Amino acid sequence: MLNLLWSVGAFLVAIGVLVSVHEYGHFWAARRVGVRVLRFSVGFGRPLWRRVDRHGTEFVIAAVPLGGYVKMLDEAEGTVPPEHLEQAFNRQPLWARVCVVAAGPVANLLLAWLFYWLMFVIGIYGQRPLVGEVLPATPAAVAGFVAGDELRAIAGRPVRTWEEVSLAMIPAALAGDTVAVEVTPAGSGTGLRRLDLSSLDYHAEDPDVMRRIGLAWRTPRVEPRIGDVVSGGAAARAGLQVDDVLLSANGQALVDWSGWVDLVRASPGKPLDLRLLRGSTQIDLIVTPEAIDSNGERIGRVGLAVKVPTLQFDDYYVRLRYGPLDSAGQALSRLYDMAALTADMTGRMLTGDAS
Repeated sequence: MLNLLWSVGAFLVAIGVLVSVHEYGHFWAARRVGVRVLRFSVGFGRPLWRRVDRHGTEFVIAAVPLGGYVKMLDEAEGTVPPEHLEQAFNRQPLWARVCVVAAGPVANLLLAWLFYWLMFVIGIYGQRPLVGEVLPATPAAVAGFVAGDELRAIAGRPVRTWEEVSLAMIPAALAGDTVAVEVTPAGSGTGLRRLDLSSLDYHAEDPDVMRRIGLAWRTPRVEPRIGDVVSGGAAARAGLQVDDVLLSANGQALVDWSGWVDLVRASPGKPLDLRLLRGSTQIDLIVTPEAIDSNGERIGRVGLAVKVPTLQFDDYYVRLRYGPLDSAGQALSRLYDMAALTADMTGRMLTGDAS
């Protein structure tokens, strides 16, 4: 319930900020071209707060925070006193009306640019563009990608994070292009891969273009070493101890902790033959996961927690941080990418090429 309230609150704040900036763009432009603004309202319904400035504009914060509006003097909205006709919106030249209408979206674009600029000045962390897995029978497998490759540039454009790779790949995937990808190869071989996406059945609503292409990020590998044993749980009853390393279950090797978790969840009430390493000695045990209900699903649980390792952070993540001037260029580039992608998606929806 608390998470829901936070989500609703964050949504309302975001809507309030976006609407206020958007409407302020209309308000600012209207004032500059001589249009009389009657009301600037954030929200709808009963006013909670209001103030009238020296120009006669009423500023309002209303009870329903799901939008807002700027009301201008306009003969289409009602009778305009003769002495104020020159301040009516409909009496302005075409260029002035276009400026007023366009100022709202332009204000939102400037806000987005400002947020991106702040993001790059403060610095953000992103996933390094490292290939952890190449899925079989995919364009990436045909192109010769291998686990361990680090992506450097796509179609001549440098990429520094996995997110930037995805943003660069989506337009190419939608168009079915052949893309030149520069990599630092994991082993011997050329540093250039030609990725043919012409056979890729990718749609705009698919959230994971990289897996459709066949590239999966190299996630940190967590050793299956026990960090905590829940008292009275199935693992404690079976005799497992802190610092035991799980080697195999039912004859299947356990290479990381996530594989063990998946096996336990899929085995409610089913005995698991474990081989583990305790110190320098291998030990065989049998543990039977308890069956529990989780979100309407029957899963297994044994009462173990992983020993969190100290990861080499720089092996998986990179920090993007620039000076104020460089951040301005980076923000403009990111804004262009997102605007172009949004325009492309909208066009494809109109033509039926996207849901």
